[in-house]
Amino acid sequence: MSMKSVKTNNIMDAKDLYDLIQSSFPSVSEKSVCDLHQPCSDHRGCSIKPSNKYIDFDAVEKEFDKGHESRPSVDAVKNAGAYFCFIEIKGWKKYLEWNKPSEKGIQKQAEYNLKGKLETSEEICVAISGQSNIFSQIPEVFILVTDIDVSEQGVENFHFNMMALATTSSVWESKCNTELNSQLEQQITTIPKYYVTCRQLENKLNVISRV
Repeated sequence: MSMKSVKTNNIMDAKDLYDLIQSSFPSVSEKSVCDLHQPCSDHRGCSIKPSNKYIDFDAVEKEFDKGHESRPSVDAVKNAGAYFCFIEIKGWKKYLEWNKPSEKGIQKQAEYNLKGKLETSEEICVAISGQSNIFSQIPEVFILVTDIDVSEQGVENFHFNMMALATTSSVWESKCNTELNSQLEQQITTIPKYYVTCRQLENKLNVISRV
């Protein structure tokens, strides 16, 4: 690993950890959620102008593991009140636009290693802080962010809707949300987790910060 851990005996909170990561990797810039999501960084898909900035944690991992094999990590981190938030962004719009959607295709596309990304990111945070018990001091949250309307995940009878609305985008978005939310529920089991659209992220962080 390219950098040594920063040894500290001080009790840290979520903001302390965020600031420590930022100061330890000055070349890694903070980004908006739009800039963190590659399709949106190239071409904005909406008129929303988010105000929050996040540490690009993929960039942190690359710097931290320089000279070694890269590992899967979350896209971003952010402090929200007492909580340290691990944020992963998984978009569906471009997939649905560029591919002919099918149940099997969406199921395969949703098979992300969320647990592995979280564990790697936690390990890097532990090493940076020099405190093996850092997350017994700081509560964690995992937020999975998508670019489609998450309200569509509530369709219970997908096969019925497939017959009734065979080619509508809302049905395929419902399937995307169902599969991705299922991965979240199965893989992230030890800390609170949320599944939100990118437009909801700032509000969700505000809610978390008030807990």
